[in-house]
Amino acid sequence: MIKKIIRTSILIGFLAAVLLVGKNKWIEFRDKPAGDRFSHSSYRKAIDFYRKILKAVPFAAGHYALAESYRDEGLENQAVEEYKKTLEMDKRFIPAYLALADIYYQRESHEEAWDLIQKAEAVMSNNPDIKDLKKQASYGYFLEAGVKTFEKGDRLKARALFNQALASGPDSAQLHYLIALTFDEQQDFYRIEDYLKKAVELDPKFYLARNFLGDIYFGKGDFQAAVDQYRASLDVNRDDPSILNNLGMAYMNLQRYGSAIPNLEKALAFDPANVEYCHNLATVYRDYGMLDKAAEGFLRIIQLKPDDPNVYNDLGDIYRKEGRGEEALEQYRAGIACGKKALSGGVRDPSLLVNLAYAYNGAQEFQTAKDLVEEALRKNPDDPQAYMTLADAYKGLKRPDAALIALDKAKSLSPKNSFFIDEAISLAKEQLAKQKQLSDS
Repeated sequence: MIKKIIRTSILIGFLAAVLLVGKNKWIEFRDKPAGDRFSHSSYRKAIDFYRKILKAVPFAAGHYALAESYRDEGLENQAVEEYKKTLEMDKRFIPAYLALADIYYQRESHEEAWDLIQKAEAVMSNNPDIKDLKKQASYGYFLEAGVKTFEKGDRLKARALFNQALASGPDSAQLHYLIALTFDEQQDFYRIEDYLKKAVELDPKFYLARNFLGDIYFGKGDFQAAVDQYRASLDVNRDDPSILNNLGMAYMNLQRYGSAIPNLEKALAFDPANVEYCHNLATVYRDYGMLDKAAEGFLRIIQLKPDDPNVYNDLGDIYRKEGRGEEALEQYRAGIACGKKALSGGVRDPSLLVNLAYAYNGAQEFQTAKDLVEEALRKNPDDPQAYMTLADAYKGLKRPDAALIALDKAKSLSPKNSFFIDEAISLAKEQLAKQKQLSDS
């Protein structure tokens, strides 16, 4: 019955066109390209008359035919209104559902498209046209829903939605990257790595995926693999300061300071007020023996962020290396005052406790440092920096054996290429050997 009504409506329009234009003229513009037909004055009269007739037809099919004529001419908004009127009059009109859903799909209004497809499927579940459109639209719908869910903090539900999108878009590098983001970086290294590798395989220029993959390798201590990914990421986006910073830190962990410094300097040039970049560069200057530049960097950080107790410790270490004992002690005391102020709110943050303990070590108040670190370790027993600080406290307390145990624990919790811990272990062993020699003699 519906098809018969549509055919009748179209026939009425055709006859109207013939009456208005004449047979010969109709044949003339019938064979013209669509764009030329729409601009033809006679055709415009015919089509306008045709639409008047359709608007007067009290059937859903009339509105549908009118919508189709609007859509053929590119008048999409008018077509949408007529498709909606069609469905208001007949909620079982499948072609209107499909046409309207397709428009929303093309507009990337995924939620609206999906809602219409679901309604159409409820009317006729085995329609092949509905199934085809559903397969096309499901990717965008589940991707958009997954992103919204992820932004709300529900990673598990977001991952489930992304996996549903993946069923329709298995070759989407973006989806593999998004799924990687739903895993815990501290616990799911290998699953994240697998998804990121697939994303990079599908799109070698996907620099966000490469940068994240570099972070995963960095966390695992595979700094050369991290360098490779960061460099590939920079090939696509050369001016991203975060990637330049990451590359510099990877080089630093490989003790390739000559490569680390230019990248860190460039990162800081892009973002001069970034305390993290400034601190990383100053630290590399210090480790490379460029103590004057390191001191300048740490003084700059104090100007930018005077409430950071850690930077006073760094500056104190430099002054101590330069033999400026009183100035070093002044910085450690400043670090103690800053750390105590930060803890005065009553929240005993483990990282702050470790920083404060480091300052007490610098001020040679080793027992206080030891007590603070032990408190921090009760709250966070897997912090390698805490064990390094505890080892320094034990050294000051003349207990190299306990210091060596703490350093071994720090090494077990750190990336495999933690050369600075290896150096500290070597020094602790030397100190322990000397102590044994003295006791034996």
